[in-house]
Amino acid sequence: MRAAFALVMLFLVTTSGFAAADVPDQWLLMVRTRNTDPSQEAAFNHWYDEIDVPDVLKVPGFQRAVRGQQLGDGAARPPHYVALYDIHSPAIDKTIIDMLMATWEMIRSGRDTSLLAVEERSYYQLTGDLPGRAKDGRAGSRYLLLERFGLADGHGVDELSAWCARRSIQAVSRPEVVSVRRFELYRVLMFEPTSAPRYLTVYTIVAADDQAAEQDARALLPQAAEGQGHGYAAEGGLSYALLRDSSDAVPHLATR
Repeated sequence: MRAAFALVMLFLVTTSGFAAADVPDQWLLMVRTRNTDPSQEAAFNHWYDEIDVPDVLKVPGFQRAVRGQQLGDGAARPPHYVALYDIHSPAIDKTIIDMLMATWEMIRSGRDTSLLAVEERSYYQLTGDLPGRAKDGRAGSRYLLLERFGLADGHGVDELSAWCARRSIQAVSRPEVVSVRRFELYRVLMFEPTSAPRYLTVYTIVAADDQAAEQDARALLPQAAEGQGHGYAAEGGLSYALLRDSSDAVPHLATR
């Protein structure tokens, strides 16, 4: 029980984000991880897809899981991954505690793994969701681009939000874009790091290969000076090959 108490205390002492009091019901949990033993990559992915994700999706409110492997990983560094969980909850703090208690139960019952190192665990509220032109039948594999940014000093939230909305509309007109989803940070659930960029945009795209995906990602991210006048403070982007989407009738495995 001491471990469970520690997990709850972790929730209570970590920083809360910027979500408005009148919050919507749609949320996202983003978990960035790495595999501590690159020689056990198959075992790591098996554990994540066959044990961890199904356990998480049993938590009330958790509806969908999408996993990706960061592009550029290889012999030079261990594989890095991201898991994005869609959540529907009218009481997100209760849902977060439910997830913490489920995590404790996974550990207690031996359903965790020593291969997992968590680098970030953050909750976001959904602020925009636009479907794109690309469909699942488009040739190529699916990729994720995570664009992270903040609000520059001297600018207002409404100004930045309006500019980001216009960018999203432009992005979904591109033939490779499946969807554009915008989020605002709610809570970081880590002792380290205790903070994260305030805003997150998740692009799902279809590309022929990793190199084409990287090119598309660079085209989607704004140039350094482009957003400065609108309060856009760039924090960079992370590109991932999509490994698994729990909403697929047939699991999608990117060719690596």
